[in-house]
Amino acid sequence: MSVGGRAESSERTRELIIEAATSRFAVRGYRATSLREIATAAGISHPGLLRHFTSKADLLGAVVDRLSQAVIAEGDQDAPRLQWFVDAARRNAAVPGYVELFSGLLGLGVGASSPVHGALAARYAGVRTAIATVLAGAGAQPDPSADAARLAAAWDGLQLISLYVPEVSVPDALAAGLAALGGEVDAALPVARIAPSEPSEPIGTPGGYSAGRRRRDQILEAATSAFAQAGFHGASLREIAELADVSTSALLHHFSSKRELLLAVLQRRDADAAALAGTPSDTDPVTRLRRAVEVARRNQSEQAGLVELYVTLCAEAAAPDHPAHSYFERRFRNTINAFGSAFAAVAAGGGLTEGRDPWLEGLWWVALWDGLQFQWSFDHDQVDVAALLQAHLDRVLSPAQ
Repeated sequence: MSVGGRAESSERTRELIIEAATSRFAVRGYRATSLREIATAAGISHPGLLRHFTSKADLLGAVVDRLSQAVIAEGDQDAPRLQWFVDAARRNAAVPGYVELFSGLLGLGVGASSPVHGALAARYAGVRTAIATVLAGAGAQPDPSADAARLAAAWDGLQLISLYVPEVSVPDALAAGLAALGGEVDAALPVARIAPSEPSEPIGTPGGYSAGRRRRDQILEAATSAFAQAGFHGASLREIAELADVSTSALLHHFSSKRELLLAVLQRRDADAAALAGTPSDTDPVTRLRRAVEVARRNQSEQAGLVELYVTLCAEAAAPDHPAHSYFERRFRNTINAFGSAFAAVAAGGGLTEGRDPWLEGLWWVALWDGLQFQWSFDHDQVDVAALLQAHLDRVLSPAQ
């Protein structure tokens, strides 16, 4: 084979490997996928793969580079500028595995030690700048930089939600949200109410001696840290036991499996979040919505570890075979429904600005909050989750509220 032929063959093999990795990372997640699986999917040997990529992190970098190309493609120049975002969302949705892979990478990138943290942090900064430029050109937004952060966040949040709640169409929800902001976009179907789900069964808290309860709390603290750092697949029970300063058998006395431990950690996070929110003595929906902003503010300042745990696991668990997938599906359905109901109650009292759909607002609020938490995880200094949520809420509620 000529030198040129060998180079072409090598490049074709490299592309096959990247395509196989993209597919496997999308289906199973980065941490749960081995290089041997990728080599098999690409139709080559494991040593053959290592001739092109020295490690899984090296291969992941190539996948991220491909995803990062052309963040916003300016399509039809005759189309209204805000329509570009909807068109881009439709293109993303049409690429098999794109949304799954991108959402999984967001969770993987949390933490400065992640192999893609820097690339994703740069991606966020670039996306915010690009969107702000388009919004400024559209001339409809009073604060293009803040609106760019919110739009990028809602878009990312909608993509993540769609992996748990398949009836959510990201392009349609994005179009409806932009239309509510006064944007000129193609007409979208109304956003339907998301059906709630039965709450998950709690992992029982044992009685017994206080020493046993303290040990259980030690294990949960250690598992929270380990799962936030390495995800479910990357953290081992042995490592968690060492971090908790207990034996593996002592850990298994309290939690019979890693899956049970994960669910207990998630339920503990929900209990901590509820404690931050407090138990409202009133049923005023505006008060409940404003209290949510305070929860976001306190999470930022006092519960950074819980935010990191949440964004890591909700992205990783988007893979259908992840042990926490059904937990997050229930959580998304119930949270969206709860906020939609709150906005509906506000609307019934004339408290929403004209043209706002309360069920869209419930979906948009959850997507926005989650997306902002992802952005904050990559840039604490430039992203103020609570302030951006508050500004959105002030825009949604009528001035009298």
